[in-house]
Amino acid sequence: MTITQPTAKDQCGRWRAVTFVLGPLLGGVGALLARPVLGEWGSATIGDIMAVAAYLALVSVLAGWAAAALLLGRAALRRRDA
Repeated sequence: MTITQPTAKDQCGRWRAVTFVLGPLLGGVGALLARPVLGEWGSATIGDIMAVAAYLALVSVLAGWAAAALLLGRAALRRRDA
């Protein structure tokens, strides 16, 4: 049996899933900490917390794409210079 490395697509999907799961946790902790400090301004709804989760997932995907583009560009430059 041959073991293969996971592809970038597999890794990106895992990071997006982990980030979306951690988003509500981070949003909930932030809401709990902000409420006593900011009073009414620190209140958050479930929709706000889910928006944090979606935002973190989107940012993680965009960061992954940017990192992949940089690595591909670096590899292309190395091949050109070789």
